[in-house]
Amino acid sequence: MRSFHGTALIQFKDQLIRESGGGTLEIDVIGGGARTRIQGIVAAGQFDIEVPVTARLILRGGELDGHEVYFEKPKGPFDPTDDDYALIGMVSPKFRLVVRDGMTGSPLRSASVHMADDASSAWLEGSPPAGDEVIVDEPSPITLPFIDTKRPVWLRVSAPDYAGTHVLVDPREDGEREVRIWPSANLTVRVTGPGRKRLKGILASRLDPSGKRLHAATFSMTHPSIQRDTDSITFAIRGLAGVGHVFAARGLNSKGQVEDLGQIEFSLGPRDEKTVEFRLE
Repeated sequence: MRSFHGTALIQFKDQLIRESGGGTLEIDVIGGGARTRIQGIVAAGQFDIEVPVTARLILRGGELDGHEVYFEKPKGPFDPTDDDYALIGMVSPKFRLVVRDGMTGSPLRSASVHMADDASSAWLEGSPPAGDEVIVDEPSPITLPFIDTKRPVWLRVSAPDYAGTHVLVDPREDGEREVRIWPSANLTVRVTGPGRKRLKGILASRLDPSGKRLHAATFSMTHPSIQRDTDSITFAIRGLAGVGHVFAARGLNSKGQVEDLGQIEFSLGPRDEKTVEFRLE
């Protein structure tokens, strides 16, 4: 074993760095093909943690002077030396998501937040949305853990038996966001009519009770899960909210310009399994 030791400092946003009184450090120890999480103690601003000689370390965060912190340096896995380290714990922003049932407004007892790639929360059968890294799973309201990012991020907010919804938040700042989600439903859309030959994609929007149209998904005709036969094009859509929706068809005219081919509005209920026809002339 060897000693990983030094001074723990703390910095609040836009304030000077100062020595920490005490707290804990969370460290991942990588060695022998395994990763182990250990906790080190900070006392009077100092830490001295025993780690394996051949292991590499990753600073995962910690708590200093009662505040959750993250460390910008050292970045990623590093080989500890015998030198004294000066670790600067940056106080983590506090961003909360208040997750509520869409109809009743009641906070949900179980909710999950995943990293997401984009705004689309519904998906075609057999191809669930990318971005499955769960960052927190607990009752609402949810305080986000530190997310290492230099820009706003898309998050997928969901709960058992509820359709997920994607929200764009900036976890670098303190804040709060209310997210309402509804029980999930599935829908099969059969696109018929001569206009389907010009179809390039479908834009799905959820009708929010506030009157706004909120993005649910964009389905491109290049997607391999779309089914085609002699008289229709079929989209088997999963993970929609059990509320009203508007689907808009997009295509190209003779000049290669994007144009609206038509739209359809319909309602879904909780756990619905519905099929609708979307005819394009």
